[in-house]
Amino acid sequence: MITTQCCDCGLGCGAAGEWYMVTEPVWTEAWRDRLKPWHSLPGQTVLCIGCMEKRLGRTLCAADFTDAPVHSPKFSGMSDRLRDRLTATTSAPLDPPKRKRGRPKGRKAAVSPTPSGRRRR
Repeated sequence: MITTQCCDCGLGCGAAGEWYMVTEPVWTEAWRDRLKPWHSLPGQTVLCIGCMEKRLGRTLCAADFTDAPVHSPKFSGMSDRLRDRLTATTSAPLDPPKRKRGRPKGRKAAVSPTPSGRRRR
């Protein structure tokens, strides 16, 4: 059985209607410096549209897809997101992730000594 889960987020791409094929240069760019020997097994390089776009840093457009039959507009199981990308004439850059305010997660607050020499938080 071939896995159709997104390698990054775990979305069931087949069930979500995001089964697609991109051109070789797009695929190579998305997987640059990430391929491991076990990725050669069937279904181990599946990405949903969102994760593919995150890796590329831009949205997909019609020129990024192959002419595979699965891209036919008559295909009824296609997600709205995939259908939108198959008809897009240009791609758009993704907004960079927003930086959260406050201290980074996992870092403890600074500890300062008290007048009595004890440490406090």
